[in-house]
Amino acid sequence: MKCLQGLLVTDGSLYLDRGYRMINFTTVIPRLAQDVREMIVNLWFSSRIYRLKTKGKDKYVIKNSN
Repeated sequence: MKCLQGLLVTDGSLYLDRGYRMINFTTVIPRLAQDVREMIVNLWFSSRIYRLKTKGKDKYVIKNSN
């Protein structure tokens, strides 16, 4: 839990959207995106990884809500 908290503090955000708790996390490391998504799913949040193509490295964004 502390690991996830640290990752969200540096590369993510927690916020409310129309009363729903939302989590957003962005990384350029595909394996890290998968691991973070797994940690969040284990906390009973639904989630999805979006791959954003850029001129440099692709970005992986995890968006979650419950």
